[in-house]
Amino acid sequence: MIDIRILRQIYILLFLIIAQLYIPSYVISRDIMLFPDLVLIYLVYLSLLYERYYLIIIGFVLGLFQDFVSQSNLIGLFAFSKTIAGFMLGLLSKYDRVWNNKIKLGYLFLTFQIHYIFACYMMFDRSITSLAFTFKSSILESIFMLILLLVVNRFILIDNKIIK
Repeated sequence: MIDIRILRQIYILLFLIIAQLYIPSYVISRDIMLFPDLVLIYLVYLSLLYERYYLIIIGFVLGLFQDFVSQSNLIGLFAFSKTIAGFMLGLLSKYDRVWNNKIKLGYLFLTFQIHYIFACYMMFDRSITSLAFTFKSSILESIFMLILLLVVNRFILIDNKIIK
C-alpha cells in the first residue's frame, strides 16, 4: 500500500508539471529569456525531507521526465543537471540547523548557478554562443529562481520553510 505522504508528493509533482507547462517565460532582452523551473524549486523543498542519495535519484528521475516533456532533442540534459543539483542540495538538509539564512541563500544561488551553467552550455550551440553569454544567462536565471524560491518560501510553504 502506498503511503499517504508519497501520494501527496506525487500529486504535488503532477500539479507542478502541469503548471510548468503553462507558466510563461519572461523576456529580459532579445536574446535572454527566463524560464521558471518549478521542478528545481520542488527539488529544493524535497531536500528538507530526504537524504542526499534519495535526492540524487529523485533529481535524475525528475530531470529525465522534464527532458521527455520539454527537450526531446537533448535527452539527458536536465537529468544530468538535476542530478548534480540533487547531490548539492543534499548538503542543505545536512546543515539546515547549522547554516544561517545568508549561507543558505548563497549555497542555493551556487547550486542554481551550477545547474544553469550546465543547462545553458549544453542547450545552446557552443560554436556560436560565447561563454560570457552562458554565464550572464545563468546568473540572471539563478537570481530569478532565487527570488521565485523566496516567494514560494514566504507565501506557499507554511510548516516546512526552506529559509526560516
